[in-house]
Amino acid sequence: MKINKEILVLLALIIAICGVFAACSSEKESEPAPPEEGEEITLDTAKIKNADCIALIKSYEPSELGLDGTWEDYDFVAHRSDGVYLTDKQYKGYYVCVEVGTKNFNDDGTFSVDTAGVFYISYDGETLLSYDQESGEYTRIKNVHDIPEVTLPAESTTAGTTAAADTED
Repeated sequence: MKINKEILVLLALIIAICGVFAACSSEKESEPAPPEEGEEITLDTAKIKNADCIALIKSYEPSELGLDGTWEDYDFVAHRSDGVYLTDKQYKGYYVCVEVGTKNFNDDGTFSVDTAGVFYISYDGETLLSYDQESGEYTRIKNVHDIPEVTLPAESTTAGTTAAADTED
């Protein structure tokens, strides 16, 4: 009987060790691999992209995003047409970048943007970050809104076209 107990204890120990290794390896697999040097980061695998990422940002009140005023104060909300890989200590992975600001029109018809806020939405749509350009720090914003289910028809994936179409509201 004593040998049976020792065998059971040994088996339980082996199972526990295997469980720990399995848990550790699954955590490493969940962290996305960085892109290869020179590799284009597309939005193909992003759960939220194009007009949906703008709609998600605009579903928040500006104050919830750390912005002043109301949405009427901002005439520029655009996303990058490619993805971004963040390597921050706390937030690593692929994100869609959305910029909020106001346009300043030049005499030649072009415009520049005074950026009020830069936001990053994870490809799985679960994490929304605010980026502080002065400190270089990311702050997680409580994701209180669902991902919009309706993409506006005929939206372009280019930031300029999306922003222009978005301001016609």
